[in-house]
Amino acid sequence: MRESGGGPLAAILAALLCSCAPLAVSADSWCSAEDEDPDSRWYWRVDEYPHPITQPRYCNRYRASFVCDPDRVINKKQADSLDWIIERIRNETLCICPTCGKSQARGITLGVAIMEHIHRPHNLPISEAVRLFAERLRKQWGLGHCDDDILLLISTKDKQSHTLVGPAVSGVFPQEVADQIYLESRGHFSNCDFYEGLESMVQSYFDMLRRLQLKGLVGARVQPPPGTSAGVIVGIVFGALALMLLAVGAVLLVVRRCDAQHFSTKSIPEALRRMRQLRPARHRHHFGRHNSKAATAPSYVRAPTAAAVAAATTPVAQKLTTPLAAPPPKPPRPPQTATLSNGCYASPSGVETPHLNVSDASDSSDDERSTSDNDGECTSCESEAAIASTPGASCSSARTHATV
Repeated sequence: MRESGGGPLAAILAALLCSCAPLAVSADSWCSAEDEDPDSRWYWRVDEYPHPITQPRYCNRYRASFVCDPDRVINKKQADSLDWIIERIRNETLCICPTCGKSQARGITLGVAIMEHIHRPHNLPISEAVRLFAERLRKQWGLGHCDDDILLLISTKDKQSHTLVGPAVSGVFPQEVADQIYLESRGHFSNCDFYEGLESMVQSYFDMLRRLQLKGLVGARVQPPPGTSAGVIVGIVFGALALMLLAVGAVLLVVRRCDAQHFSTKSIPEALRRMRQLRPARHRHHFGRHNSKAATAPSYVRAPTAAAVAAATTPVAQKLTTPLAAPPPKPPRPPQTATLSNGCYASPSGVETPHLNVSDASDSSDDERSTSDNDGECTSCESEAAIASTPGASCSSARTHATV
């Protein structure tokens, strides 16, 4: 009975073991065994691999993403979870580029490339082919601003994984640290838990970058210290105050140079024009002639003397040059009486000489004065010079009587 009873139980246990054994083998074969049909394999080349941002649909994504899975190794929900962690890394880490503007305010970017097979050119070793593929793919994607990106590449059927750090990140995040993070997550890939392995690596990068950022190792080269922004603000404020003081000083100088009653605050050019008009009145020229010595000395306004005022107010007689104002012509000179020469008239040319008859007694008058000239010369005149100097004098001979 016991022996017969033990037989059915043993048969049932044997049947259960036989039914479970194929499941384990099938799972192991999906993760490590080769495909049954070699012609159905697709070996990805770098130039054929899609871009997750410009070609999201070929990466099995419905929008721009940082995860590309054209062979659908993980599902969309798992890919969304990886995208969420990568976005946190970009938003919560500082920019490490030399020039980080407002459009480049985000930090380090991670990219995830998942595939089943990689094309091996010229029969290169699979590890070397994966490394070259990762280098070319990182440059082709260009996810960072200044090579500040990290690429995670996994080839599931080739059992290969490679992490490539950009040149800008390698200064604060060496390649050795990336290799150490992969070694910590390698157990998930050995068990074909690709999502768990990728999620562990991305989260490890996030934690490592945050620790480096708290220590000031990430972003310290490009991010200014806390006091720098405050110093810039203080400098701007003091600069603005200095400019205001200069402007006020310029206005006060203009007011001082101008008369207050003529100064208008509406227009500075009007005040300058008024100042130019008032300047000659304040600095009048001296009366008199300036010399070089007086030109260098300060000029003073002197009150004019009474004589200068009288001379300035007295009208100056001007010479009239018009024909009406000319003086009247001089009256004609009376005709001159001919002079006597040796008792005879010397008549000028062109004038009739009166004919005198010495024998005619009618030619003489009662008041005539007679003179005798024994020698035939004029005795009433002292000399010829006296006769010449006395135009009205008369001389007569003993036989000649003349009336002047």
